[in-house]
Amino acid sequence: PHLSVTLGNQATIHLEFGDVEEARIAAERAVAIAEARFAANDHRLGMTLETLASVYFEAGEYQRAADLAERALHIRDAAQGPDHEELISSLTLLAKSLERLGQTDRAQERYQRVLDLAERRLKPTDVRLAIAFSDCGAFQRRHRVPQAASDLLDRAVAAFEASGNVSHPRLAEALAERAALRLQVGNPDGALAVALRAERLSRDHFRRTIAGLPENGALKFGASRPRGVGTGI
Repeated sequence: PHLSVTLGNQATIHLEFGDVEEARIAAERAVAIAEARFAANDHRLGMTLETLASVYFEAGEYQRAADLAERALHIRDAAQGPDHEELISSLTLLAKSLERLGQTDRAQERYQRVLDLAERRLKPTDVRLAIAFSDCGAFQRRHRVPQAASDLLDRAVAAFEASGNVSHPRLAEALAERAALRLQVGNPDGALAVALRAERLSRDHFRRTIAGLPENGALKFGASRPRGVGTGI
């Protein structure tokens, strides 16, 4: 693959392990190379911009994240078509960034498009469908639409199970959101049971992942992992 793509992949790995600064270095270099190498409407440029937008989001730089995510979305939309499944990740990142900026209505429009695309374009066994349900359900929970949140989070858990990804860290996040929802609607006992399951999944993933990491890397990864306990208490 092109160097910009390789650097973008390295940035994604750094992000997964909680190392935002190393991710920023790799992603900014990837974008500089991609902008010099690719045409303005090349989907690889869009992909690289999306990676840098993800880094800015994790760094708390939400306006920069939103601007780059929107640019990435326009490029991928033009290059791959408005119904391409790869637009889902760009749309989700843009929605999350807009939500953090307080632009709830604009965020909701993007989340709805994520849901529409995921349901039409992804197979029931595709883990990306489960993640889309989880992201959209979490948005509804945060904005206190409990029935819609419950339906989407239930679908997320079912989709993770259908895809065979029963130990996926994003399943732990979906369960933590489900626990928070149950607490929100006045069911603390139900919240605690689900939160404990989320915590078990997250800790199991943490133990498997840190086996080959240096101490500093393990600490960064541990700080970024999803948590169940605390959600349901």
